[in-house]
Amino acid sequence: MSSPPQRILMIKSHSMGIGDLLRSSAAWRAMHDRWPGVELHLLFLSKHAGYSSEGLIRQHHLLTSAHFVTVREGTPQDPDALAVPWRIWLREVAQVAQRVKPDCIIDFEWSGVRTALATWVASRTTGATSWGVNQFPGRSLFYANTAKSTRHFRRRHDAKEVMDYTLRDFVVLEGMGIERGDTAIEVQALPEAVQQVQAQWPELRSHDGLRVGVNIGCGTPGALPRQLDIPTLAKTLVQYHRQHGSGVRIQWVLLGAPYEAAVNQQLMQALQALMPLDELGDWLDATGQTNMQTLTALVQQCDALITSDTGTYHVGVGLRVPTFLWLNVMDHAAVHRQAWTRHAVKPTPAQGAELLHELLNMAKPEH
Repeated sequence: MSSPPQRILMIKSHSMGIGDLLRSSAAWRAMHDRWPGVELHLLFLSKHAGYSSEGLIRQHHLLTSAHFVTVREGTPQDPDALAVPWRIWLREVAQVAQRVKPDCIIDFEWSGVRTALATWVASRTTGATSWGVNQFPGRSLFYANTAKSTRHFRRRHDAKEVMDYTLRDFVVLEGMGIERGDTAIEVQALPEAVQQVQAQWPELRSHDGLRVGVNIGCGTPGALPRQLDIPTLAKTLVQYHRQHGSGVRIQWVLLGAPYEAAVNQQLMQALQALMPLDELGDWLDATGQTNMQTLTALVQQCDALITSDTGTYHVGVGLRVPTFLWLNVMDHAAVHRQAWTRHAVKPTPAQGAELLHELLNMAKPEH
């Protein structure tokens, strides 16, 4: 670019899942590192209004603002909702662009006409230069500048066909001279959310041992194959206690949405069949009692996190909490490979106990 941008309007679509949104924070960090002081404004074409992830992303410390333009009517629970007429949501896109007054607009998506047209409209409205991915013939007509296709990107980086979701945003950024390197995703807990969880659960302050978050997760029908195996998880926690728990009192924090209360209770029953719960440690059940902001604050209080592939996983990684991702099937696109992360596919209790021990040593070397 001829001069550093001052205000960038970033256009995205795809998924409003908290994990998918936080994946983009590595790109946001890379842009801040390249252009210190730059304002980053997110414009997301959302399928529905009212996703729980909106609040956390609006307050993300790397963003100056976040705007969600809905392209379908109804709620996230209504998959058959009618599409919002193009003229309506494109008018909203133009209005956001007029408020932000960007000098650069980036379409992070590789395909789909919506974000390409939104970028073209925003650029025409403001006169800002635009960037996109030249994924197929004709797509470059929507942009002033283009990066090469994902095929070229994969060839250069020896990337897998199913690309790491965090790496996806760097396809267009590479055209702008920005590479990922080892940049990680990030998120911060809001001070007011930390105060709220500490007031809600005073035992967070009184406990002076280690704290481990447990997120069995994946309680919705389509995500059930990702759910942690409860009998194996119970044996893992017991084996950790018997091998490494001497002299260290663990506070186990159960996390999850309201509809995941049943699976957390199944874990408690499986543990009780193996040993008394109070011998294993102290228990704090936060299932269904958090929103995205307070969940983030609660995970930040943990010394380690055991989790399935859910939004909580990405929150833990973004907070740099030592995090153990428990997979049932290997998914290269989902795995974060950072110094504070570990992952295993269907671990045995012995393997799981050793990984947890490794992460807790990382968090608290004196233990």
